[in-house]
Amino acid sequence: MTSITIFMIAFVAFASFAFAGTTGPAPIPNPPNFYITSSATALCRGQVNYIPITVTNKASTIGNPHSLNQTYSATVGPNPQMQNVVLSVSNPKGFYPVGNGTVDVGNVNPNTSVSTRLPIFVSANVSSLLSLGIGINYFYYTYYVDTEQRNITLATQLCQQPLSVSISPGVLTAGNTQNLAVNITNTGATTLNTITMLVKFPNQYVAWLGSQQIEVNSLAPGATVQKISQIFVSYNASDEFAANVSATFYNGTNLEQIYQNIEMLASGIINLTTSSITIAPSIPTPSSIFSVSFILTNTGTSAASAVTATVLPTNGFTAFGSNSVFVGSIGADSQTPVTLTLETGNKTKSGSYSIPIRINYLNTIREGKNQSIMVPVIVGASAVNASSLAARRTQYSGGGGISLITIILVIVIIVLAVLLYREKKKDKKQQREKPQHEK
Repeated sequence: MTSITIFMIAFVAFASFAFAGTTGPAPIPNPPNFYITSSATALCRGQVNYIPITVTNKASTIGNPHSLNQTYSATVGPNPQMQNVVLSVSNPKGFYPVGNGTVDVGNVNPNTSVSTRLPIFVSANVSSLLSLGIGINYFYYTYYVDTEQRNITLATQLCQQPLSVSISPGVLTAGNTQNLAVNITNTGATTLNTITMLVKFPNQYVAWLGSQQIEVNSLAPGATVQKISQIFVSYNASDEFAANVSATFYNGTNLEQIYQNIEMLASGIINLTTSSITIAPSIPTPSSIFSVSFILTNTGTSAASAVTATVLPTNGFTAFGSNSVFVGSIGADSQTPVTLTLETGNKTKSGSYSIPIRINYLNTIREGKNQSIMVPVIVGASAVNASSLAARRTQYSGGGGISLITIILVIVIIVLAVLLYREKKKDKKQQREKPQHEK
């Protein structure tokens, strides 16, 4: 507490006149000179406080008995007895009386003091300084009544609360209906009863889809109860706002109250989808370099920032150069192209593969998020085997060499030519062998 605050409390902690009224048969004698003090320095917010109050019946003195200055230099006679003294709470502002708001003190003899405790409930959201009005009513000389009010200013502070409240999730999703869990814990040593709680959000950001009031009949020490409700968070909800929690309950027989603000965060929906996946060349071979290209589209309600695409380690493939590509921001309903360069290993066999690529990004409250995609890749034969196979195909299918069909045709022609030659030779021989009479 600062020295200025201590000075202010010390200055106004003693009794000061707010009003005074005496009644009785005339002539009315002067009432006793008295003052009211309290040894309390601070009150607990949201709790019933039993404030120590001392009434001192001081001897009559020269000067104004109702002055803030309670020190006098001369005594002119004894005070009369203060009879049937009753204290009460008056001018409540930020505090409330407990019960009927009065305390019977009894009689206060001259030059003596009597102490008591005055119960008041201090609001949970009261300011750091509280001006407490103490009303006093008493008789003197049996027939006369004096009614006055004295003011005491005390500091207020947040003391240990027997009730703890938390809300989950702490990060809400804007533009979405979701469950909200309110966790209520008894952190005190006595059972809490008749707990009534309200959780309020800014109306323009959050709408309750059920009852906003939470009620718990009884909660034992150390116990926790969870109440779940549905809420809708607006698309234009702020990234940060407060949930105002207020609760009243009975701690034993005492009424108590808590009032606190719980900071909440809201992040819009980010939904990154992949389309138009392209491999170039379309069928890479071992020990070759190829690229993977695709389109990232954000179909959510808010932008994804610091987007990066990273090739995860995969047998048979390595990143060519950096394994990550920085994409930047992708706004809602926006898209951007991404290209990664990879290299196949020299021992990678031909076949179908799936290469995992992880997409990292930050949401609107700078939380790190990620998702993965699988890119299908078909690896062909190696370059050496492909060249040999191509040469053999060229040799037997034309394109500079003698194909198998050509060879077969040549053989057929040769065979036909031989057969034709033999046939002609046979015919000539038969002609020569015919008898002369047949010629």
